[in-house]
Amino acid sequence: MSKIIILLCMVINIFANDLVDLYRLQGLIAVEEKLEESLKNEEYWNDYLKNKNVDLGYYESKKYIILTHKKSQN
Repeated sequence: MSKIIILLCMVINIFANDLVDLYRLQGLIAVEEKLEESLKNEEYWNDYLKNKNVDLGYYESKKYIILTHKKSQN
């Protein structure tokens, strides 16, 4: 378990350093574009939602709601 936590911390640190370097070299707009690109990635959302019950949809807060349309299972 501790190995997983250490690995997770390392990945977060590497990603954060990439954003810091991107900000330093290209500015805030480049960081925003990189984050928006990550949020459009289907693999990111599959990983984020893999342990959540989304049978009836999913939302994080009342401010932002993600709507889904599922096919009928008739």
